[in-house]
Order: sequence, then C-alpha cells, then structure tokens
Amino acid sequence: MGREINLSVLSFLSAVRTYLDHTDARLKRTYGAGSAQVVTFDAARRKEHEDQFAFRFVYDLRNYTQHSELPIKSFTLDWKADLDKQGDPVGHTGTAALKFTLDPAELLANYDKWHRFVKADLAGMSQPLDVSALHTDMLASLTRIQLAVLKSDWPRIASGARAMQGLTSCLRHDALRPMLHDEDGMPLEEPPVDTVALVFAMLARGEPSRPDELLDPQFGWALMRQAQMGDMASGRVRSA
Repeated sequence: MGREINLSVLSFLSAVRTYLDHTDARLKRTYGAGSAQVVTFDAARRKEHEDQFAFRFVYDLRNYTQHSELPIKSFTLDWKADLDKQGDPVGHTGTAALKFTLDPAELLANYDKWHRFVKADLAGMSQPLDVSALHTDMLASLTRIQLAVLKSDWPRIASGARAMQGLTSCLRHDALRPMLHDEDGMPLEEPPVDTVALVFAMLARGEPSRPDELLDPQFGWALMRQAQMGDMASGRVRSA
C-alpha cells in the first residue's frame, strides 16, 4: 500500500509542477515575458506562496521527493461505527478511513534545502501533517491561480470563439457537427457539450457574470481548448 500511495503523491506533485511551468511558458510564448497576463499569473502564484502553507509546502515537497526520499511512511485507521437513532452501535458495521500523515520533524531532519518560510513552518509544528488536507488546500490554491489566468486570457478566448462561430456557422444542421484537429492533424476528443454555444453564452453578457463561472465544469472543455481557439483566431486552421 505504501508504494501505491507514494506513487500517487509523486504523480500529484509532478502534475502541480507541470501545470505551473507550462502555464508560465504558454503565457510568455503567447503574450511575451513582460505582458499583463504573465504579471497576473506571477502575482497570483506569489500570493498563494505567501498566504497558503499548503501551496509553498507542496511546491517544495516535490524537491524533497526527488532529492531525499519518498514522503509517506505512516498512516492511521479511523473507525466510525454505524449508530441507530438512540446513538447505539448497530451490529459491527461502520466506516473505516485511512489517514496518511507526514512528520514535520522528520522532514526537517532529512532535508536541508526547504524554502526558509517552509522551514520555519515545519519547525513550529508539533502535530503530523494530514496529507488529505494538504491536497484539498493545494487544489484550492491552484483553482484561484487558474481563475486569474482565465480572466486575463478572456479576450483571446472570446476572439477564438468568434472565429470558431464563423468557421462552423455553415454546419448548423442537426446531422452535422464541426470537428477540430490538433496541429498534427488528429481529431480532438469530441466535446460533451456544444463548445461554441457555451462560450458564446458568456460572450453575450460581455463577460462572465460571476468569476467562478470560468471554472464551472460545463465550460471546462471549452476553456481547456483555448489554445486551439486562439490558433483559429490567428488563421492557423488545419482542414479536416
């Protein structure tokens, strides 16, 4: 079990770093190193690092796993018995939950290259770190960063969506659906919703009425395809 859990942690840490590095590279490649979009991304990332322990710790934890050791070594098993209306146990049934933890003292002892803020955080802790709570808090930080990125990217998303509408307007027949291809000519996965319609529902209002709409699951496919939309807006379209 320990091996599988550590592999999952390594995968998550790698995904976090990949998201941050690739977003930085994409924004610089698209808008330029000194652009407002890059400044917005850097500011959002810096704020999470300064304000959120989980963000700065998880960011550093990747280096720990690469240069020191695998982090997960212990867990506890919590048992909660099923109770009846009077609060008495019902037979021997219940819910078991595994809780994986990290020892702050051990993390400090085994690695001397923690960021100074993280080192101070760990030195002041007397209780184990709950891995599940760190995961939840880190995802919240990444969501806030991505929201800032999407808002700064909105003009490009809107421009691409308008280009898509123009290219697909002749295919608005029930039996026909537009198909996008990537730069290698391979068909993109068919969206579960009408991407153009969803984005244009937002465009009709000029901008999202609530910032969190940009992260609504139903808009996920459309927004993740913003690179293809941008290519279309720039005239870089591969015919089917």
